[in-house]
Amino acid sequence: MYGYYDIKNPPQTNIYEIKIDPKTLIQNKKVDKAYLNVLIQQKFYKEVLLNEAYALNLYKTDPIITKRLLNKMDQIIANTQKVHEPTEDELKKYYHKNQSDYSVVSSLSFTQIFLGDISNEEAKEKLKMLQRLDLNASVAPYFSQKFSHPLVMQNISFNDIKKIYGNYFAFKLFLYKKGRWQGVLQSSFGKHLIYITEKNAINPLPFEEVQERVYNDFIQEQRDKIWFDSFKKISKNYKLKIE
Repeated sequence: MYGYYDIKNPPQTNIYEIKIDPKTLIQNKKVDKAYLNVLIQQKFYKEVLLNEAYALNLYKTDPIITKRLLNKMDQIIANTQKVHEPTEDELKKYYHKNQSDYSVVSSLSFTQIFLGDISNEEAKEKLKMLQRLDLNASVAPYFSQKFSHPLVMQNISFNDIKKIYGNYFAFKLFLYKKGRWQGVLQSSFGKHLIYITEKNAINPLPFEEVQERVYNDFIQEQRDKIWFDSFKKISKNYKLKIE
């Protein structure tokens, strides 16, 4: 794509000045002049290539660079605030509020997106996209590959799931929270993303038995809220126009 870059882009008449402060390179370390020169040349090399990359709009046109920038910005947005460390009382309140997620479940209903044999990285990217856009179960047909089993399964028991997808799949499925895309779950068919729509809970499990799950879910919910609040604030600087 960029094989003839040097031919098509002769030296410019306007020289871009790259300023380098040696102090920032050595970070209070004692170095000799030869090594300092190496550090300066290394910094100059990076700055030249970065500026040329900006000039070529690689951050807009190169999918690998775009992907890395998206991931980096996602991380930055996710870390705009510190996650609140919950007290035991807060965890117990959360536990009672989401009782069906911490109970013995006789059956459940779920929607799935079947992804086949794509890589774990691709599957995780699709999951993140679904979570970041806060999409519900109704979007499954848009993203799922063709599958021999229904995408929507209603009031299905552990044993029935086990017969179709295997024991580990059933075990993980019955631990998933309600109302959120989760995964990536592997079966003999391939990879799946799961959205639990309903749980038929029988008896609540003791708090002491599930407190680690409660804690992890509480923290994850906080992280999601931080991300959504931060993204909402940032997105106010933009206007969507469909042409």
